[in-house]
Amino acid sequence: MTFPCVRYGLFVFLLLVVPNFSFAASPTIEKACQQNTDRDFCIKSLQSVPGSDSADMSGLAKIAHNLAVANATATIAKLEALKKTKKDDAVVETCLILYKGVLTPLRFAAEFAASKHYSVAVDLYGVSIDGPARCEDLMSDELTVDGDNLFKLTLMASEFTKTLASS
Repeated sequence: MTFPCVRYGLFVFLLLVVPNFSFAASPTIEKACQQNTDRDFCIKSLQSVPGSDSADMSGLAKIAHNLAVANATATIAKLEALKKTKKDDAVVETCLILYKGVLTPLRFAAEFAASKHYSVAVDLYGVSIDGPARCEDLMSDELTVDGDNLFKLTLMASEFTKTLASS
């Protein structure tokens, strides 16, 4: 049995490791990523998930959400491993708390989006962005990529949810 977070974590990992290939994105992905601040990251992230090329905007929002959860979960595992090697490190412990704190608003955001309470979901995505940014300030090099990716993935989920609200 494969857990969804592990599966999406693998896609996030592959997204970072696989060289830049130029695959044509579906019209829905192109449209969804058009307004995104990092269009290439948006397209590559979505294309890393099988079935994304046939997903509608609601499906792309769910995919972006699941990728954000997978990223946060993988970063938590990374921080827990780091905590074992850096005993009594308050910075690692603080970052671990901040990343764990991201999961609850992300889960609630998905529930509110599913029940079409889009503005609440968007607000919850905004809350999710704050903690990792603070952690990145504390740990700089060790979590820069993780924090940047979580920020971008959460922003994607939020932007796609806003699009659903206006349609």
